[in-house]
Amino acid sequence: PWNNQNWQPHQDMWNSAMTVCIKLHQMICSNVDKEYYKIPATSAEIVSKVLGLAPLEISREIMIQNAPMTRTFESLCGDTRSWLRRFLPKRLLKESSYCFSGGVHIVFPEELKAWNCFLKIRFPDESLTKQWQTMLISEMRSRIKQEHAVQQIKVYCSLRTKLEELHPLIGNTFENCAIEAVNLAYQTEKNLLDILSS
Repeated sequence: PWNNQNWQPHQDMWNSAMTVCIKLHQMICSNVDKEYYKIPATSAEIVSKVLGLAPLEISREIMIQNAPMTRTFESLCGDTRSWLRRFLPKRLLKESSYCFSGGVHIVFPEELKAWNCFLKIRFPDESLTKQWQTMLISEMRSRIKQEHAVQQIKVYCSLRTKLEELHPLIGNTFENCAIEAVNLAYQTEKNLLDILSS
């Protein structure tokens, strides 16, 4: 019997489907606000699934070197990056005297969940998945690094338990930034331990 899991479209049909999916993702990334982060994450995942339906005539080796597919993946990354920069708050952290986390909290409470949604997306080829994750982690790291060194340390310490529930790359990124921030903070803050414990 016919098994739809093994079905693969003709190349022309696949190209058309890919074009529609990318245009949909572009439209979503241009209009959907951060509170609805699951929508661009879902449209990105749809693109990853359609990439996995590439016709048999596009072999695994050719797939990575295939110009239309490369442009499709680059477009997906570019549109997703633009959405992250446009719709996430300009700053990751905000100080607050009433906050449980040592006076620091994340401006958009759902931001970590948003990163988690995007990082869970997998592509038919592992190298594409790694490129996707590298792009996302680079964006996340730049958001963390724009904060003061002490704040980077404080937010990592306050989020450690929560980070364990998310994609491991999120925790690794916050941890690495915090470790790097310790060296910087020791150079600029004479009473670092007192500041961190306040």
